[in-house]
Amino acid sequence: MKIQIISYNEKYKLGNTFTFSEFSQPKSLDEFNINIIDLRSKEIWYTHAKSPDTINKINDFLNLKIMLEKIQSTITIIVFPQNINFQYNYGYSPSAGDSKYLSQMELKNNLSSMTKNIISKLIPNFITEPNYTLFYENTSTIINGIEFTASFNFEKHHEAVTLSKSSKVTTIQRNNNFYFTTLDILSSEEHLMGFLKECKLISDKEEYPQWLHEYKILNDNQLSELVKEKENIIENAKDEIKVAKDNLNSNLEYKSILYTNDKQLENQIIKMLEQVLNVDLSSFIDEKNEDFLIEIGDSFEFIGEIKGISSNIRSEHISQLEVHYRKRLDELQEKKITKKIKALLIINPLRRIPINDREAVHENQIKLAERNESLIITTKSLLNIYEFFVSDKSISKKCIEMFKNEIGLLTDDMIHKYFGE
Repeated sequence: MKIQIISYNEKYKLGNTFTFSEFSQPKSLDEFNINIIDLRSKEIWYTHAKSPDTINKINDFLNLKIMLEKIQSTITIIVFPQNINFQYNYGYSPSAGDSKYLSQMELKNNLSSMTKNIISKLIPNFITEPNYTLFYENTSTIINGIEFTASFNFEKHHEAVTLSKSSKVTTIQRNNNFYFTTLDILSSEEHLMGFLKECKLISDKEEYPQWLHEYKILNDNQLSELVKEKENIIENAKDEIKVAKDNLNSNLEYKSILYTNDKQLENQIIKMLEQVLNVDLSSFIDEKNEDFLIEIGDSFEFIGEIKGISSNIRSEHISQLEVHYRKRLDELQEKKITKKIKALLIINPLRRIPINDREAVHENQIKLAERNESLIITTKSLLNIYEFFVSDKSISKKCIEMFKNEIGLLTDDMIHKYFGE
């Protein structure tokens, strides 16, 4: 059993069977059966910043996180700190006549920031909903007759591994091979080994030598081949799952136009318009007027507004679009350029309400758009168009024709008229 302990200049009362590495120079995690990341060191809890929302060594956390996200099968144990002082606000002290940390705060008084802004930088992204909310309370946990102390505990959790005498959760397990503990498991070798046994990560049984594993009897060969075959199946399944998850995340970005607003919404919609209309909008400069200007050949342009709003569509949104439309006509007239222009309002109304529960666009706003000969495109309709595009990349011309010809509110019937069922 190979165990690596990653820390900052800690002196442990442990034997020579462990490998000790600095946070800044950890050895490859997959070379060890167990990696223990020790956050108890006082050296971690310093920041030059004015507030205790980060640490000076945050880059070590970020680099280690990258390594943790690439591990294959090794066990990782993150040992949370005890209630020590967090030193911050480094600057000149007139009384000391030198620079020093001017402020300090006990970790118990900074738990939310410590977990959300600092320790989170260490937790791999594949641990969904890490759920390591901490509470301050000095507790004792007894494991095989050995007493472990802790300053903090986790909220009640279905993956609890150790409980204090007062039934507070002091260790939780995540994603099979990750353990978070607030116990002081590194105070002695006896404490560490007792903890590992409690987590069933090691046993009292003597380990067999390699030659014994290699000596074949009975159906050992058959079983070994079966294990290899099933392991290959598992690895292939992992690859397929990763691809599926990546695609789900990509789909989520497209679906986000049903919820987001402001720049996030604009960026995603521009990306989709470039695809469905087969245009390049990278040269468009947002001068806080219209949100996009799309040239179609030499004689036609789409000018548009992109909005995400909590209310339903109001007349002012359509009127604002009309202002941009008229201003563009004036610009072209001054330059003596003859072009047709169509105004498009791409909007995500009632964005906080589930898509199937949203009210319909009011008839007054539809009539106003018809009078202005502009087109309202809800993000739900744009997403519908994008689905057609994914199944048939040749629809760009039909999409341009639809945007040119239709006025008022773009409906499902209009979309199906151009693209079919």
